[in-house]
Amino acid sequence: MKSRVVSLFMVCVLLASLLAVPAAAVPAKGRDQLELLKEIDYYVTNFYVATTGSSYLPSVTAAQLDADPTLFSKIIDQMVGHLDKYTGFYTKERYEENYPMGNGGVGFGITAYSLPKGYYISNVLQGSAAEKAGLREGDMIVSVDGVDITQMFWTDAISIFYGPEGSVGVLKVVRPKEKGILTFSVTRAEYFVPHVFSSIENGVGIVTITQFGTDADVEDFQRVWAEFRAQKIQKVIFDLRGNPGGSVLVLRDMLDTFILKKDVKLFTMVESDGSYPIYSEGTGRWQPEKMVVLIDEDSASAAEMFSGTLKDNKLATVIGVPSYGKSRGQYHIDLSSGDWLVLTASRIVLPRTGDYEGVGITPDIVVELKPEPYQPPKSLAALFTEYPLFPRLTTSNRVLAVEQRLFELGFFYDVPDNIGDWYTLQCIVAFEKAYDLRVTEGYVGVQALVKLDELMKQLEKMSFILTDTQMEKAIEFLK
Repeated sequence: MKSRVVSLFMVCVLLASLLAVPAAAVPAKGRDQLELLKEIDYYVTNFYVATTGSSYLPSVTAAQLDADPTLFSKIIDQMVGHLDKYTGFYTKERYEENYPMGNGGVGFGITAYSLPKGYYISNVLQGSAAEKAGLREGDMIVSVDGVDITQMFWTDAISIFYGPEGSVGVLKVVRPKEKGILTFSVTRAEYFVPHVFSSIENGVGIVTITQFGTDADVEDFQRVWAEFRAQKIQKVIFDLRGNPGGSVLVLRDMLDTFILKKDVKLFTMVESDGSYPIYSEGTGRWQPEKMVVLIDEDSASAAEMFSGTLKDNKLATVIGVPSYGKSRGQYHIDLSSGDWLVLTASRIVLPRTGDYEGVGITPDIVVELKPEPYQPPKSLAALFTEYPLFPRLTTSNRVLAVEQRLFELGFFYDVPDNIGDWYTLQCIVAFEKAYDLRVTEGYVGVQALVKLDELMKQLEKMSFILTDTQMEKAIEFLK
């Protein structure tokens, strides 16, 4: 295999490359642009999976680049834009947007979004500073360090949640069903966004892998595997549905956690200078008796390599629907300008399936998720749309009717209780804003009531995935 003289790392991802329009990070002078084009041409000529070995750089001079500000972008498009859908040139800013690195950061460790009366916490990460301070999902943040964030633009408010490790943020929070404003001192700390989740249900171990991200995911996977071994779990389901892929190195390390034999062919990397088969290390110490892998149309790249390797080596049964079909691996090249070249450098070939580009992994047992008609709650209260609703004055179930519909439509996250409190009112405002209705502070206008009724009637005509038939089939298969 060619020696790599620059910082390269191999990843397989679902995100298709889009040609990034050069921005501030791209050299402004024609001379520097020409040097960058030569650098890109070197990598494409030497490492592109289907390289001809000939230069991809058209004849151009620094003076021409200076004279025409659009010429650099045109040449980049000519050189890499047509190679394949995964290859592309990215400015530093665009690259960071499309390929965020790592599993976490430093801050409070929460997921929150804007509502009219504050920032609603939808998730508190396990082990985060927020969890340690006592914050909960459903809390509404109204201020941080004395700064009112209720009307603050989203990016400005979220930036306050981050900060130097060890710095303290004083949060004022409104909590459903608790009176007054609560105060929390949260010491910003490193938080981790996991990609590996596990559970044990009726003696079956279930491992959900949402991405093959970093070494932290390998450590989590190994920890789960040790737990399964300690509890003598003999049936395991790997759920890779919706997994877009990730690092080949992370994938290989996970496979080596439970493949017992050495030199089992996992997959082959076919590059411009030859084929390089990858074998198991034989470092696995335990393997359950039966394994199932769940995949769907959004399982891609490394997720397909995981499922295809186990299928081809008869180590697991694959259940679901054919996967995405991405068997191309990319090098991510950090260019001297600070920009990035994402270059398809290999074809992935599985032991029996072969090259699955555009085809995907075919499950051993095909099971589709069948949408079922939406069923409204049996206890749905009647909604009256003829006149406005003043929550603090009504004694009927009118408030409950509104809360129930807001809940069904995703605008109410508490249990409908027929109490027209601050939370109900702010959810109403959020609904009104979402549908460009006249915002009514303190009551529900006829316009909003009519819209609620209209949307619920639409909802009742729709179908959704209500039963996970793929998981049900996997559990049935393992019995």
